[in-house]
Amino acid sequence: MQRISLVNAAHNLIREVLHPGDIAVDATVGNGHDTLFLVEQVSPSGRVFGFDIQQTAIDSTKEKFQQTHSPECLTLIHASHADMSDKIHAHYHGNIKAIMF
Repeated sequence: MQRISLVNAAHNLIREVLHPGDIAVDATVGNGHDTLFLVEQVSPSGRVFGFDIQQTAIDSTKEKFQQTHSPECLTLIHASHADMSDKIHAHYHGNIKAIMF
């Protein structure tokens, strides 16, 4: 039986709707893989908001992006994704195209 990658399936679905200039959220930054994927989709003019309750995840992802990717597209927030409506400026509300958990 062939294994199905849920990450690949999620990325394929999001790739269809997320484009440069769009707004996205990574609700759990973790190791930064989904964050990187989202930034690649919205760069160079979009924005990704990344949330994590672990400061080490925020720091590690920030370091990766400063060295190799588009840090201007990424806002990392040390907080729970449960607080995203308070932590993301109201200007962006209603304009977020994708959220990954």
